[in-house]
Amino acid sequence: MLDPYELFPSSKVISLQEVLATVNSITNFTDSLTYWQPKHIPKRPANSLFLTGLMGLGCNVGIRQMTQIIR
Repeated sequence: MLDPYELFPSSKVISLQEVLATVNSITNFTDSLTYWQPKHIPKRPANSLFLTGLMGLGCNVGIRQMTQIIR
């Protein structure tokens, strides 16, 4: 029988980036998000960058400060 404690990391800390990436891999929720301007649609960023932007907005950090944090 599988021990449920083997499913979780030993440090018991899971990054928000990992949680969002896992949820996105199962549900593909980022595919339903579209750009607001129909005439000029920029190239879609990589999922990791996209999720980082969502974290910056969701945590009320902002995009500019989030780019400084991840550098």
